[in-house]
Amino acid sequence: NLDKIRDEWARLAGGYDRQTTRGLLTRRAAVLWQRAIHELIGSDAKDVLDVGTGTGLLAVEIARAGHRVVGVDLTPEMLERARSRGTRERVDVTWLEGDAMNLPFETGRFDVTVSRHVIWTMPDPAKAFSEWIRVTKPNGRVVWFDSIVRERRSPASLLTWARETAPARRLRSILRPQPGEFNCHYDPSLDGELPFRDLTSVRPIVELLRDLGVSDVRFKYAQGLAPQNGILERLRSRERYYSAWFTVTPELQARLVGKAST
Repeated sequence: NLDKIRDEWARLAGGYDRQTTRGLLTRRAAVLWQRAIHELIGSDAKDVLDVGTGTGLLAVEIARAGHRVVGVDLTPEMLERARSRGTRERVDVTWLEGDAMNLPFETGRFDVTVSRHVIWTMPDPAKAFSEWIRVTKPNGRVVWFDSIVRERRSPASLLTWARETAPARRLRSILRPQPGEFNCHYDPSLDGELPFRDLTSVRPIVELLRDLGVSDVRFKYAQGLAPQNGILERLRSRERYYSAWFTVTPELQARLVGKAST
């Protein structure tokens, strides 16, 4: 299914940064992202991998903070836009094509492995996390940014939810196709293969990581980092944005790398 996933994101790449939220930073959001990068990655220059870099927003912000960054994505069309962003912003990032669940790096290559809006797209989240742990140095960090879906809805958010369900979006795209518009949905044949899509709690992630041997995962709700720019948009949103991280202990990495090699 990697070919299908690659094709979906190739189709979406042209409109990804034109959507009012996902790829663009307000001045306030840029400050908050830099603060989060400082808190979670640190101020000393580090080797950082941005997995599923997309159009490169997070990779560029991390490079701007003084780190050595490699951005990896499955989709050449996304990487083309990431390279343009890096050139435009005058930062040095290495861009590579690669699979988040089968990374082309040696064990322990990076001080920190990060991702943004990637966990939900993984057909096998356990395999993805295992790979991210593998390529991170012992005592390094795995960091990710994503969201869960609010279960309780105000009347305004209920209307938004009804309009933004996957069937409604698909019907709208058929009846009124908008060239370049970003719609965050996959082909129906892929939708059912994403176990972390539309989570209403981080509990499934905690349980998966516990099964892998991760015991110190931490979550911090961070709505200021959410990809909604306006106040009304934030109020209507069903998403609750968070950052999360854990330390890659030598024992954890050795166990997972040993398990993968048997």
